[in-house]
Amino acid sequence: MPARTLWGPLPDPVAQSHGLERPLILILTEGGMAAVSSAWSVDDIVLDSAGPAEVEARIRLAVARAIPGEEETNTEIRAAGVVIDEASYTARVNGQPLNLTFKEFELLKYLAQHPGRVFTRQQLLTEVWGYDYYGGTRTVDVHVRRLRAKLGVDHENLISTVRNVGYRLTLVRLPEDELTEA
Repeated sequence: MPARTLWGPLPDPVAQSHGLERPLILILTEGGMAAVSSAWSVDDIVLDSAGPAEVEARIRLAVARAIPGEEETNTEIRAAGVVIDEASYTARVNGQPLNLTFKEFELLKYLAQHPGRVFTRQQLLTEVWGYDYYGGTRTVDVHVRRLRAKLGVDHENLISTVRNVGYRLTLVRLPEDELTEA
C-alpha cells in the first residue's frame, strides 16, 4: 500500500471492520505512533522497516493469541449432577462413571448441548445416527429407555418425553411433564 499523508484524525479501523474477529496489526513509520488511538485495541505494532520474517512472525503470534487454545476450551457439559466429557467420551452421575454405548453417549451429549429444546425422533435419528441411517424411529425410544435406566432413579427424569413429539433434556422439572411421561 503506498504511503499517503492524512490531515485530520484517522478513521477508527475497529469500527470499520465487519465479519469475523481478527487481530489488528498496524504497520507504521517511526513517526506514525502519534496518530494511533488506544481505543483501537491494537494487537501489535510493527515498524515499516521490519523485514518480512519479523512481520510474518508477529502475524502468527497475533493469530495464535486470538484463537482460544485447547486448555481454555471446556469439553464438559454439566446438567443436574450429570457430567458429560466430550474429550474422553465419558459421562458421570454424581461422580460415578456411566457405562454408556457410543450411541447412548452421543444421544445424551446432543440433548445436553440443547437443554430444554424438544427434538422429534426423526431429528434425533438424523443428528445422532446420521443421514445414512435407515432404521425406524423406535430405535430412539429404545435408546432413551436404556439411557434413563443407566442414569438411575434420581436422574432418569432429565430426559422427558413430549407426547406425540419427541424428547428433551429438562434441567428443571416442568409440571406438564408429570402428565406426559411415557
